[in-house]
Amino acid sequence: MTRSKHLHFGFWEPGEELDMKNLRVAQDRYLRHLLSYIPAGVKTVLDAGCGVGGNAVELKNRGYDVVSLSPDPYQEKVFRENTGGKVQFCLTGFEDFRAERRFDLVLMSESFQYMDLTAGLKKCREVLNGRGWVLISDFFKVDGVDDREVHISGHSLSGFLKELEAEGFKIAR
Repeated sequence: MTRSKHLHFGFWEPGEELDMKNLRVAQDRYLRHLLSYIPAGVKTVLDAGCGVGGNAVELKNRGYDVVSLSPDPYQEKVFRENTGGKVQFCLTGFEDFRAERRFDLVLMSESFQYMDLTAGLKKCREVLNGRGWVLISDFFKVDGVDDREVHISGHSLSGFLKELEAEGFKIAR
């Protein structure tokens, strides 16, 4: 419907009119901000829950070696169109992904909320190079907010932080 290469909502500035033109601006702003968190030295990226390819195209354009995955056949079709077949795509969920190699960084842009918390972090350990990185940008439930009154998707933030610690991850930023 939007003909955007992104499925995320973007970063909106206060006062911006909520229209299609500004949607694209907000999506580009989000992507620039997200990619600013990639540490120096990263060369290989696993884009887990890649959507329709907007992030993968930009990663490829910036010189990263990218492998993307999604379990959705329709997303695969649109992904291949949006990337011109220049980014490797695997039709699978992250937990079921069988890596033929290891990655410097696992990127999850608004996709971790759809994965099992423990299985997702264990899979990160499995697919990362020794001291690799995980970059997660997502929605989390905050303690004290009743999600029956306000629809909130995602994992509990406090549970997520506990599971990170249990799996031996350290928060860099």
